[in-house]
Amino acid sequence: ASDVNVTFNGGGTGAQALKSAFYVLSKPIATSTAPLAAYVSSSITLTGANFITSAQDAAASCSAAVGGTSAQCELVNATTAKLTIGPGTIVGASTVQITIVTGGAGGAHNTGTSTTSILTVLSAPSVSTFTPLAGYQSSSITLTGANFITPEQGGVCSAVVGGTAAASCSISSATSVVVVLGASSAGASDVNVTFNGGGTGAQGTKALFTVLSAPSVSTFTPLAGYQ
Repeated sequence: ASDVNVTFNGGGTGAQALKSAFYVLSKPIATSTAPLAAYVSSSITLTGANFITSAQDAAASCSAAVGGTSAQCELVNATTAKLTIGPGTIVGASTVQITIVTGGAGGAHNTGTSTTSILTVLSAPSVSTFTPLAGYQSSSITLTGANFITPEQGGVCSAVVGGTAAASCSISSATSVVVVLGASSAGASDVNVTFNGGGTGAQGTKALFTVLSAPSVSTFTPLAGYQ
């Protein structure tokens, strides 16, 4: 933080005005994204340094681009911004650029731009098969598909089976997810997996999984036997 001192007409007693706590910032730095992979229209967190806060400049704003395509941008604090990947963003490894604009009288008057190249933009996830094709409440099923965000990339998932939340969802790889059924009703069901909180294009669905009622044994034949 710096003092700002203005002197009028060459100085002299009473010819100076002093205001403290003006912040002189270095160029903004973007260092990483979380997650490291994401889908179009989903949100990512950009971490860095020297971002202007609302306390320092209530009129400050930011703009962003992912792979050269405009993204929504919101300043959170001095080290964090939230970005939403824009429609039309090209799939693949992408640079992430943030530009921070200061406000003030007469409109924006100063900008700072930083670029990082960490994010991978993925096509929408898809679920092609699951094993087994039927299961009971609290049993596990393995979903196979494509374009899943891996744990190493910061991927997390949730699942819904027949309209009921699954007990758990864990990502094994970019093509495999394990889901533990919750209290889903018996019958044919859709299986829907959502990655990293959702957003358009962040879901994969596969139909015709069958949830079974608990198994029961009614009779056996014969009623006696030898070792």
